Amino acid sequence: MEPITSERQVVYILVETRKLLELLGLKDVYPQLMVFCDWVVHPTLDRKPARQIIKPFDISVVAARRRPITETELEANPNAMQEFLGDISGTFDMAGFVGFKEELERFYRSQQITCCLVRNQKEWLKFLGYYTSVIEDCPLKCKDNTMVHVRTLLVRKVAANSYFDESKVRLNLEWIWVRPDGRESVLLNSTLAYPPGPAEESS
Repeated sequence: MEPITSERQVVYILVETRKLLELLGLKDVYPQLMVFCDWVVHPTLDRKPARQIIKPFDISVVAARRRPITETELEANPNAMQEFLGDISGTFDMAGFVGFKEELERFYRSQQITCCLVRNQKEWLKFLGYYTSVIEDCPLKCKDNTMVHVRTLLVRKVAANSYFDESKVRLNLEWIWVRPDGRESVLLNSTLAYPPGPAEESS
């Protein structure tokens, strides 16, 4: 595959990936990959798959609005803190595009498609940089009542700086909750970087 240097290439790759998933009848096998593919061709996503991305953010807001866990609650349930951390961990996985990358890599391997962007962290972050330029300010919306708080979610780029340990920051994103009255609240700031030295992951 030729180096990724434009938004156009990213859109083409994901449109063709989606076509292949549909042709092979594998849409339900790779649900996160499908919704991230759909996101590049729709200015607004409001269908059922969009809930897969919104739901972890809604869960984290619900968890954060609970009162702090007390010693009494910990005595009654020693796993209370782990359960709380489990409630918020999904947002970090989603904001880091973890499932997107894992499903893309698994699908390409199953089809014997060679693609350096899922094996090389530097190339993957370059790909995500163009990807987020395409989806930036294209909202995800949940129009039913399955979410308690977050029903509209945006992704927006912000300036990226280097870490103090000299890791190279490629991408800094804000995941934004749009409230019914139009007010925006940043739910999570995700910083994606690659460390000094070789960027390629081992097979």
